[in-house]
Amino acid sequence: MIRAKAIDHICLWVKSLSEAKSYYEKVFGVVCTPIDGDETTLAVESENIHFFLSESKTGDTFLSKQHLSFEVDSLNSVINTLNE
Repeated sequence: MIRAKAIDHICLWVKSLSEAKSYYEKVFGVVCTPIDGDETTLAVESENIHFFLSESKTGDTFLSKQHLSFEVDSLNSVINTLNE
């Protein structure tokens, strides 16, 4: 059995790479950088976060089922930030 210690990274599929880039940079203060040789994928990185965003032309049903969960110190603080 493989005993993983953590998830190293994931890839989220999005409808619009430019909209997703703006969102993640604003909300999480991360840097989204293009992947060399791949115009449809961005690396999203900070000190504690590392994942990828890829643009997809598939249907909305597939895209709507994806999610990403972060551990935070205060859920109320996150909710307040998102409501600003």
